[in-house]
Amino acid sequence: MENGQYYVFYCSPDNTQQWDAIRMVSSPDASTWSNPEIVLSGGNPYDYNSVCDPSVVKFHGVYYLYHTCINTVSPPDGYKNNRICVATADSITGPYHLLVEPVVQNITCAPTNTNIYCVGQPSALVHNDTVYLYFTQVADGVNYPGPNQGYVYLATSTDGIHFEWANAKQPVYLQRDVDVKYDRTSQVFLMVQGDVGDKHISYAMSKDGVHFTPYNLNNTIATNPNLPSGGTNNNPGLASESDGTFSGMTITAYGSSYTAGWGDWHLYASYILVDPNANDCTACAYMSCDFQCEKVLGSPQWGFCAHPHSKNGQACCDCTAIPAVPDCHVCAPEGCVAGCVGAGYQMGICGSPGSSNPSACCSCFN
Repeated sequence: MENGQYYVFYCSPDNTQQWDAIRMVSSPDASTWSNPEIVLSGGNPYDYNSVCDPSVVKFHGVYYLYHTCINTVSPPDGYKNNRICVATADSITGPYHLLVEPVVQNITCAPTNTNIYCVGQPSALVHNDTVYLYFTQVADGVNYPGPNQGYVYLATSTDGIHFEWANAKQPVYLQRDVDVKYDRTSQVFLMVQGDVGDKHISYAMSKDGVHFTPYNLNNTIATNPNLPSGGTNNNPGLASESDGTFSGMTITAYGSSYTAGWGDWHLYASYILVDPNANDCTACAYMSCDFQCEKVLGSPQWGFCAHPHSKNGQACCDCTAIPAVPDCHVCAPEGCVAGCVGAGYQMGICGSPGSSNPSACCSCFN
């Protein structure tokens, strides 16, 4: 979400030789949506077949679109399973420009078995001036406990490009298919989980972003009450500000079957509250206090549930302007991505946040 507008990024068939492209839709109310636009396609050295599973986060004024990428035909290093790639833009709507080299991968995951998923499904947020990138890994020869095969890992970066695996390369969650956002009010990391073969959307929490409460089907959110027999609820995503944070109350969007066929899904949404006693403004604020404040005031705002359980829209949320974050708008007013692309590079980021010196400003990549 940004400036009172919701943006959803998703993947679907590209209608070319690629399996999937990444599309974007936007909405002023999370009900009426724009026509889909392709913002990123495959066909490159590491994503010849597909770009999918998008996660967008704003960091130092630049938008990073992390995604699963795969080339099963002729990758430069011969590795034909999934990895995580990134593209950047100066605006949430693009244009997005790809960094050719993957940012997270594990080429030892399944070196000879191209039927193994390996690394993908990224979920990004910004915390303490660091990008937290959660992702699924399904490796060859591992006996996963299920019901969803795979584990979630975490990698972190101070520039959004160069990542280090966290937690001594050990999993942070013993399932797969997750989205993670940070609740500014309760100061906890909230994770939602739902595999494409399951009908449950579960949640877990963590104080440090590493140690999450265990997977437990007693901790699930309300989902589509009209799910057909054999249908699933899957691939949940948490609505947040563009930095991957929210304030106590938000919505979880997820795919839900309208037939029993794979991929026959519509988008549904459910409220989720980290602490209902402190953050339940669902009866007076539409979607969230973040959204309510930005719609009413028409500017970037953080919203807080000031009157839990209120039904009075005039006594509901408190609003505060989102604090300024160091970026490169002074030293590169045209934007670092546009500046780097204009100089002949593939993409760019803000390399020196807060700088006013054009010669010590953006970092450009090929």
